[in-house]
Amino acid sequence: MDAALKSDIEAKIEDLKKVQDSDDPETIKQATDALAQASHKLAEQLYAQQNTGAEGAAGPEGAANAGAAGADEDVVDADFTEVKDEKNNSRASCIAD
Repeated sequence: MDAALKSDIEAKIEDLKKVQDSDDPETIKQATDALAQASHKLAEQLYAQQNTGAEGAAGPEGAANAGAAGADEDVVDADFTEVKDEKNNSRASCIAD
């Protein structure tokens, strides 16, 4: 998060705290709307950062690299069955190979 956006959001929070006890609903609504707009800018920024990071892994090379990284882990192949008893309670049974 950039510093300007952070300080803007903090200022909007402080503004809302100052007017929250006022008797003027329009002032409260304006402060709330201003904070909402600032938080939307933050959401847009975070979404853009997330998409930028995901583009590298989403391509064919990224998918191949993700598979290679997973090959190093210990993986257990198991069969899974769900068993229901008379009271409609279910429990899981796992049999590892």
